[in-house]
Amino acid sequence: VRSTLAINAGCPQRLCVQIEGELQRQRERHGVPLSIIGHSRGGILARAIAARLQGDVTSLVLLGSPVGAMLRMPSWTSAAIAVDSPAARRVADASTAFRRLIDPDCNVPECGCPFPPDLRRPLHPRTRVVSICSRDDPIVPAAACTVEGARNVEVGGTHSGLAFNRDVYRELASALAG
Repeated sequence: VRSTLAINAGCPQRLCVQIEGELQRQRERHGVPLSIIGHSRGGILARAIAARLQGDVTSLVLLGSPVGAMLRMPSWTSAAIAVDSPAARRVADASTAFRRLIDPDCNVPECGCPFPPDLRRPLHPRTRVVSICSRDDPIVPAAACTVEGARNVEVGGTHSGLAFNRDVYRELASALAG
């Protein structure tokens, strides 16, 4: 199922609640375990949701998502998030500006909402994680995508192109079949 987001911008807590609601509806309707796939910022949301849903999630697939870097930070504050490339800095700045526009009361991670601790919370021990990155990605460097305990896969291509990449689909098939 799709995430139900018209746009993946704004308060991550609000977005997670919206996506999680749809996942729960689908889980109740179909009664099968969940596999969650998230691209870029969507992977960050997917990681937090998988931690919230614990044993209901059998697979988590991250595409070009800096989850690994975020989990390695000793603490997540706005000042601690350093972005190396100019392209990544522009994306991060645009995301912050848009969040302030559509969710002016959100000042994550300083707000105290459940999102930052959920992002860092351990996943269920049986949740399989695959993190796929592109060695050619100017937005999210491959090293930022490396997640401890995950199957980390590097492919070629662009950041946006990960959603259409033939090598990514092979990895998805393998991850979802397991």
